[in-house]
This record gives sequence, structure tokens and C-alpha cells, in this order.
Amino acid sequence: MTPWNFDEIRNSLEADLAKRTTSSARERKRERILGAATELFVAQGYRRTSVEQIARTAGVAKGTIYLYFKTKADMLMGALDAERRRYATEILPLFRDGIAPKERLRTYIAETLRLAGDLPLFSRLQGGDREILAVLDDLDTSIRTRSLEVGMDLLVRLIDEAASPHGLSSRDLRERAAALMGVLLVGIRAGEIARIGLTRRRFAQVLAQVMVDGLGQP
Repeated sequence: MTPWNFDEIRNSLEADLAKRTTSSARERKRERILGAATELFVAQGYRRTSVEQIARTAGVAKGTIYLYFKTKADMLMGALDAERRRYATEILPLFRDGIAPKERLRTYIAETLRLAGDLPLFSRLQGGDREILAVLDDLDTSIRTRSLEVGMDLLVRLIDEAASPHGLSSRDLRERAAALMGVLLVGIRAGEIARIGLTRRRFAQVLAQVMVDGLGQP
């Protein structure tokens, strides 16, 4: 399959973000429910969280929940989708015209690592949370595979552009993308960054620079 170009990526992100742009009372209530669900899923796990607890935390009646979501699994998917949309909003500017290739890759790495701290369900998913993974597999066993493939294709495209001109084969590019993906996943799961004297934002910036520009660049 031919990797998407940046125009296609940008158009896809913009179309996705345009699907839910209203600020109606119904939409705000839906967001409040998803916020409560996210808080509880992260604090005590998916299985231990009940619909009653989510309703109580969101300040709505239990019956109200079912006006928006058929099941608790639907709420989890909605909460993950909300985080995905936030991530898309943050990285969309990277695919505008006029950005230098190395800067695009550097910023993509830094933003992916930085946002992990602001997207708790995404971080738990990437960290291998078995309860969340089980729900995803029950709903659609191909979700994780598709997500990984899209991420890999994007990294191949970013690396190809940033390293050009180069003599790398398609396999070389794919292996470099896989290695970079591995580093990103470790960075996303790192829970004790503050103990080494860096904020998550600074950790993301420095690691991105080292990975793209090398150790010797200031």
C-alpha cells in the first residue's frame, strides 16, 4: 500500500475533527460523561468502574448515560476517541506546508511524547493495559493492528523526508521506523521522568532533538 502524502493526512485529520464541532448542551453533557469515565477508568481500572459510578461522578442520572452510550464499552471507545481527536488537533499543524522535514519529524516525536501525559487512556493503552486491550479486541480485533500500521507508515514517510537524500532501501526505512516506534512506546510508558530532573515537556524536546539531530547538537 502506498503511504499517504501529507496533503492526504492533513485532509483526513481536518475531516475527522470537523465531525463534532458543536457546543450544544447535549454535546457538553456527553463530554462531561466521557470525562468522568476517563477519570475512573484511569484511577481504578475499566472492570472495577461501574456505570453508576460514572453517572455519579458526571453528576447525571444513570438512565441519562444510556441516552448517549449503549454500554460501558461504548463509553470507553468514546473516551479513547476524544483523546484521539485531541491528539489530532495538536499534530495537525505539522502537516501544513512550509515546515522543514527535520523539524516536522522532530516536532512529531516531541509532541507524541509530550501529549502522552495529557492523554491517560492512550498512555495506558500503549502501556499494554490488559482490560482496555480486551475491550478493543472484543469490539474489533483489527483496531490495534490498523493503528500500528498507520503509525508505522507515517513514521516511514517522516523519516524518508527528513533523511533525504539518502541511500536507504524500503526495508531500511521500515526498520528505522520500527526502532523509533519502540523508543516512542517506551517514552510514553515512562512514569518517573520527573525523578531524572526533567519535566515531561523538556524530556520530549531533548529526546526528539537527540533522535533527529544527534548527541552533538546543542
